[in-house]
Amino acid sequence: MVGKNWFKSKLLDMKLGILGFLIGLFSIQTKIKPDVITQKVRYDSDDPAIWYNTKNPNNSVIFGTDKDTDGSVLAFDLNGKIIDSLCIFGLRRPNNIDIQQNFSYNGKQHSILALTERELKQIRLFSIPDMHEIGNGFKVFKHDTFPRFDLPMGITLGAKNQKLLIFISRKEGPSKGYIHQYSFDPANASLNLTKTLGNFDGKNEIEALCLDDDENILYYSDEGFGVHALNLTTEHDTVFGGTQFGEDHEGIALIKNDSLNLVVVSDQKNGELELFDASNNYIHVASVKMSAKETDGIEILNYPIKMFPKGLLVIMSDNRTFQYYSLNKLINSLTNN
Repeated sequence: MVGKNWFKSKLLDMKLGILGFLIGLFSIQTKIKPDVITQKVRYDSDDPAIWYNTKNPNNSVIFGTDKDTDGSVLAFDLNGKIIDSLCIFGLRRPNNIDIQQNFSYNGKQHSILALTERELKQIRLFSIPDMHEIGNGFKVFKHDTFPRFDLPMGITLGAKNQKLLIFISRKEGPSKGYIHQYSFDPANASLNLTKTLGNFDGKNEIEALCLDDDENILYYSDEGFGVHALNLTTEHDTVFGGTQFGEDHEGIALIKNDSLNLVVVSDQKNGELELFDASNNYIHVASVKMSAKETDGIEILNYPIKMFPKGLLVIMSDNRTFQYYSLNKLINSLTNN
């Protein structure tokens, strides 16, 4: 004979099941949907960068790495279509990329695309939009003898005193000086190591780098530990975001306008972007669900272009695509958190 307690237990199980379904349904419905999904890359989409075409913003280009031994950097238009004439093929595991706008080289203003080519232990530089290679590859981490200490991964660019600043992380490294800072001198096309920096907790790796040129702050993800905000002037290092992530701290990008100064970091395991207020001690202000899966690399353009009047967010998805989102969607989500 079945007692009353059994019925109560079953009723509670049903209520909990319905509640779980509704929560799951709400979570699905509240994911931000992409405005554009690019054509699929051949192997493994990894890291995006945005070239802002100052002469014709609506012809701006999104570059993204296809990470493999026979890899490439692909160029996409704002509709997500591949632009063959701007692609770089035949690369040996290109990992991350970045772009420096308006850099003076050979007496002209260029935008410079830099990429890490992991298997050849070097970086490569190209001018945009002619895609002319500058030099013939530059070896990095040349004096590191430990296995995998010389395999470049993350990269971010800045400019100072007519020279290109290049910050590079690697597959594995020491607890001090994991990141190397290089200076590229356009006068003689030489790359010179100027500083080692970056504390590493040792849990996983440091890949994602992002430079705030205005504030002279280098952000980097110490995966499984936290995000560092290293002031390059004072050398003060602030760590934040240690408890907000499901697993690894990944790609980093910045939202900067008249009212916002946010650091956006991808939470790969949870399928979210975590937002922190750089003007208020990096407090965590929002977790935003995204439609992209296993997101690693992200990039943000804070200028209006075409169908993105408030700017553009580009993120990779592990289905071999990159996804474009109106930055306004991300900003508006702050009022819902």
